[in-house]
Amino acid sequence: MMDRIRLEPLFDIRTVLAPDEDVLTIGIGPDGELCVCCVRGRDAWSAVGAKATFRLLTFYDGVCGGEVVIETEWAGCHEVQRMPGGDVLMVGGARTCGATPNAAIFATDGSFVRSLLLGDAVECVHVTRRGQIWVGHFDEGCGNSHNPGHGIVAFGEHGNVDFEHPTLECYCLNVENDVNRWFCDYPGDRLFLVSNGQYVGFWSDLPVRAKNILVDRNTVLLEGSRRSDEGWLLLELRSNGTWRQLRRIKFVDENEEDLAPVFRRTRRESVYFMNSRDVVYRGMVEMALI
Repeated sequence: MMDRIRLEPLFDIRTVLAPDEDVLTIGIGPDGELCVCCVRGRDAWSAVGAKATFRLLTFYDGVCGGEVVIETEWAGCHEVQRMPGGDVLMVGGARTCGATPNAAIFATDGSFVRSLLLGDAVECVHVTRRGQIWVGHFDEGCGNSHNPGHGIVAFGEHGNVDFEHPTLECYCLNVENDVNRWFCDYPGDRLFLVSNGQYVGFWSDLPVRAKNILVDRNTVLLEGSRRSDEGWLLLELRSNGTWRQLRRIKFVDENEEDLAPVFRRTRRESVYFMNSRDVVYRGMVEMALI
């Protein structure tokens, strides 16, 4: 049985977009803020070497709390994150054969700071309050021997490797805070908890091959990846490495219809969905505990 949890719209991004702007990607920052990367003149931006204007909008509980405007020819923006001090990290996801930087940091005034090589085939990125960049790669990048790291990797602000968990792919990463990092490695049925760079928790034989995870103390929500109808599984984690399934849920919109998100991002206890109409919804672990 799958219980349906109805979500109400959090806000409509179109209310703050210019007529010629499109949303490129979204991300969740270290304090739970929603980061939205927009671009003006998307057709011109897609041309090689064309300069475009990007805006990073930061939302706190649906309210826009600031923006950074960036004019650049650098075109990669698969993932976006806020760095300490409000700087912006833009990350490309395409393969570069490990030889070309695929990420760039821009200051709050829009000026270029530095480029970084974070490895091919980036699937997910989370930045901590201290500026550590955690990256999960999918299999095309993990199989590239030119990568500075592969699987799950933590990079410093200048691209040095601080931590590495080799695996064939990682679609499931949650940097909860500056201490705890959760992730599932390939084939997705093992869950790890790393605290201060040390493995402190391990749970195996999970009931789904997870592609997303939400965390609230000893309770997690895992989203299945093999079939669209798997929904989310609510699990209670025990200190001895065992787990107990509590519930299976599915998030739906205010009309009880599938969300069909264009973007889906998870961090800490929350998941943000953005649909094709640029309407944002937020689901949380506590909703499944009621």
